[in-house]
Amino acid sequence: MQTYKKANCPSCGAKSDQIDRFAQMAVCDYCGSAFYFKDEAILAMGEMAILVEYPTPLYVHATGHIKGKAFDIIGRVRYRYSRGFWDEWYLRYDDGGFGWIVEDEQEYSLERTIENPGAVPPLQSLNPGSRATIAGQAVFVDERDEAHFEGAEGSLPFLVSENRRFPYVDASQGETTVTIEYGEEGTEVFVGHFIDVGDIALDHPKEDMQGYGWSEA
Repeated sequence: MQTYKKANCPSCGAKSDQIDRFAQMAVCDYCGSAFYFKDEAILAMGEMAILVEYPTPLYVHATGHIKGKAFDIIGRVRYRYSRGFWDEWYLRYDDGGFGWIVEDEQEYSLERTIENPGAVPPLQSLNPGSRATIAGQAVFVDERDEAHFEGAEGSLPFLVSENRRFPYVDASQGETTVTIEYGEEGTEVFVGHFIDVGDIALDHPKEDMQGYGWSEA
């Protein structure tokens, strides 16, 4: 099955041949310009902000295994909030599924989108320390804040723009994690669990990440 589609960047003309076939937008690896797909057309979105790098073993186009499941990282989104920022790494699994590694201050969780989460509590009812049942998970609210989009790279399953802002809630119980994003386009729910950096084995780790706790596939 074809998993990639090809496109020429409408800004610089560079050829991209590793865009996921379900992607709605992508960022050119060469010039950093974003573009999106509409019917058969490829339309420019403008230059994407350059993301300030930090010590992370993850990178777009990396391949590896997580708890025995093969994946490749096909995109990254960064959101900024009151205490800093977090990155969401978009995974495509070999079995055709998708997921996210959320990285926040060297803490990691592996999450998936819940398509039919049922009734989602209103934002105002979810205060830090309160208990709630979300997508069938009984959790405690850890954080309620507002985030805004800062940048992206690779290919993504949705469109994001520089003016995107949204309230969100993070909740957990034990190893279970739940995130709710209250966007203008609707509410999204993600459920997953905390993972250790050693749970992920990359086929080609960064040379400067040796000793970071990362394992090689």
